[in-house]
Amino acid sequence: MAALARYELAPAGARPFELLSGGQQARLQFLLLELSCATCVRASAPAFWAGVKSRP
Repeated sequence: MAALARYELAPAGARPFELLSGGQQARLQFLLLELSCATCVRASAPAFWAGVKSRP
């Protein structure tokens, strides 16, 4: 349950995947990747664009 809580999914833990919101489904998929010991890079939108200068 600690892993579910880390992704703010503890209250939704017993609900079927289809009944979760889109955001909850995405967080659950990231959690499953983490638990499978997959090596992946996760970047949020602000971090992805960090250091990229905007055009005038």
